[in-house]
Amino acid sequence: MAWLINPRICEWLFAGHLSKVVGHKPVLEHMGFEPIVNLNMRLGEGTGAVIGGYIVELGVLAARRMASFAKAGISSGSAIEEKF
Repeated sequence: MAWLINPRICEWLFAGHLSKVVGHKPVLEHMGFEPIVNLNMRLGEGTGAVIGGYIVELGVLAARRMASFAKAGISSGSAIEEKF
């Protein structure tokens, strides 16, 4: 519903999983989302959403906590590395 009111809401959303509900895939495609996981689960919508959320969280933690190539002594390049 929020997307219908203001499609810019998608800037703050992600699709945690692909539901087995028939209309879910076409809706995600229309909104421009690709689900993070498709595990063919039938445990309820909350289960897939939680798994997708943890994957996003782990990605953010890895990006923020891992050493850069320069700090780890892997590369002596002078290019500025992207910060998250």
